[in-house]
Amino acid sequence: MSEIKVTVSNYGRKFLYMRYKDPLTGKNVAKSTGTASMKEAVKIAAKWEAELQEGRYKPASKVTWQEFRERYETEVLTSLAPNTALKACGVFNAVEELVPVDKLAKLDAAQLSRFQKRLREEKKLAESTIKGMLAHLMAALSWGKGVDLLREVPVVTMPKRAKGGKLMKGRPITLEEFERLLSKVPEVICNIKPDPEATNPPAEPNAADLETIQRWKWNLRGLWFSGLRLGEAVDLSWDESGHITMDLTGTFPMLVIPGDKQKSGEDQILPIAPEFGEMLLSVPADQRTGRVFKFGRRNANSNPKLLAVSRLVSELGTKAAVLVNRKPVKYASAHDFRRSFGERWSTRVMPATLQQMMRHADISTTMKFYVGADGQKAAAEIYAAFARQFGNTSTLGNTSEKADSEASEELTQDQTHE
Repeated sequence: MSEIKVTVSNYGRKFLYMRYKDPLTGKNVAKSTGTASMKEAVKIAAKWEAELQEGRYKPASKVTWQEFRERYETEVLTSLAPNTALKACGVFNAVEELVPVDKLAKLDAAQLSRFQKRLREEKKLAESTIKGMLAHLMAALSWGKGVDLLREVPVVTMPKRAKGGKLMKGRPITLEEFERLLSKVPEVICNIKPDPEATNPPAEPNAADLETIQRWKWNLRGLWFSGLRLGEAVDLSWDESGHITMDLTGTFPMLVIPGDKQKSGEDQILPIAPEFGEMLLSVPADQRTGRVFKFGRRNANSNPKLLAVSRLVSELGTKAAVLVNRKPVKYASAHDFRRSFGERWSTRVMPATLQQMMRHADISTTMKFYVGADGQKAAAEIYAAFARQFGNTSTLGNTSEKADSEASEELTQDQTHE
């Protein structure tokens, strides 16, 4: 293809154009340089000519889906956080399963609408999940247009939350429900099932089972007091480089998150809750090695996969009958521990502080899910504040004494529960 020569022309439009004659068809091929500067246009034309001569250019209409996917995975996803890359690949797999196309250009607005429908009806995915998947796909398609693999990015209507739908898939669980979960540890983790017909009390667990039960209850209390995502908790280490770690050397314990563990790509040092800090400091210094949470069922030093740990915690929620959503039926999972943490601390600290504690990239997430989410609690605070300033003149709500005592009781329970 050495005979290809790209030239720059002025067609009297906003931008200069570059063109060449296709040696196979004899037809002129032209496209905009995107600039009105002749100097810049010549540089862009030279780059295009080099690509054509090296055989790297293919008309956008002929680029296959697989060629597009391979380039995006090797040129973009390799530079992103592993979890982000994994999610994007999952979206691509879903496209290939539900709306397979041979050419990238065929993934148009109609196909994307069909994709949404099938995710909703066949995969039974929530609107928020579908929206997240489309965001990954649209980012990839926008990149494809930027590198001339796609002529135009198709227009897509992003899903909106169903009327009457919940912001959260689950809900914050109560202290009583959390204790019910703890009571199911022997049965789920060690397979020690109670005999409902037994007249004598069950035999004490052997030493190995007792150690496992105590270790798992400690793990669950750590999730309850820390607000960590389960993936963060599984990764958390006392001393292993490349993992999320704890800094216990300063005045306050701090969480250290390396950049490759989060979407922003930035290293962060963030505060933790006092209860969680006390849990960590209660571990003798000579035992602070390896993973902080040891989620192995039998072997404390094993590091099971995140999915396996998630299933065990969800089984605890099911056995304890902690229902967090009725339609569809969903029992408590590890993320509901985090929701409980966010709800408790939303009444104790300012939103900007809660944002750091929850490790939200955007404070709008904190505001949407945790600040002011409970109208009854907000009303109690408003009436209590009014009563403190003007006296208890309202006949509503049994204001200040009730609100203050309930808040004090909740705080005391949270801080003293072990």
